[in-house]
Amino acid sequence: MLNFNFNLNAGLKRFFHLVSMRNFLVLAILLVFTSFFAASAQNYQVHSVYMYSFMKYIKWPDTSENKPFKLGVLGDSEVTPFLEKLAASKRTGNRPIELVRTDSSSVLKMNSLDMLFIPEGSLQTVNIDELISLAEKEHIVLISDEIEFPAGGHINFIEENGKLFFELDRQALEKAGVRVATELMALARPVQ
Repeated sequence: MLNFNFNLNAGLKRFFHLVSMRNFLVLAILLVFTSFFAASAQNYQVHSVYMYSFMKYIKWPDTSENKPFKLGVLGDSEVTPFLEKLAASKRTGNRPIELVRTDSSSVLKMNSLDMLFIPEGSLQTVNIDELISLAEKEHIVLISDEIEFPAGGHINFIEENGKLFFELDRQALEKAGVRVATELMALARPVQ
């Protein structure tokens, strides 16, 4: 009988050891996913902070203090909730910020935008040449986080080693009729 209890205790210890190892693995996997999604959310919050800074350091022609600054987002993006908070709580100069969501079928009709964010993967849904032409004609600053933003694009977010940077094409921005402050140029990676 004693021998049976000993084996039973050893079996219970082994069972609890396996259960705790399984729980540890589940917990470790959850921590990895949680930190990944938290980093992703934090990254998109940084996107919105950068975009707010762009509003301050880029000068648009014919800026009326009476009309809102229109910030467009093409399609669905994880940055949208952060931009909604930004629009609800901040102003650029005396102008309120209005967030405008658009899709690929109506983006080329959005001639009243000041800035348009094109999330990764959305660039393939529009005719980029027509979009760049509209941006030049209507003074719309095009911002993206595509791996390779095409020639004529203005600002592109890039991530390296977990940090967010941005590339800026000053010539393309000037072609769109907007001026970039030297302070913003100093922070940007120039596009060759």
